[in-house]
Amino acid sequence: MNKLEKDFDELAKQINSKIVEASLILKEVNSLKNKAGLISLIYTSYISEDIAYFNKGKSEEEISQMTEDFYQKIKKIKVKPLEEAISDLGWNTSSTYC
Repeated sequence: MNKLEKDFDELAKQINSKIVEASLILKEVNSLKNKAGLISLIYTSYISEDIAYFNKGKSEEEISQMTEDFYQKIKKIKVKPLEEAISDLGWNTSSTYC
């Protein structure tokens, strides 16, 4: 194995280690999201349908109010730094809000 391959292998180990660390942090974020009673950390075009699905039997008015409540809460969650970091890695986040 030449020096370039050894150097890359060392960097790959470091990258993989950081990915594991990041995944553990994201699992903690997900746990906090669940504790807060949120079904998502972003407002998507399908959120009212998701809220309706998880709250079967509620009226359209109740679903509308729950959607608005969710929107007000979610405005306090700042996901832009995460989206930017993911984008910098080369992953496309442009369809996140669809």
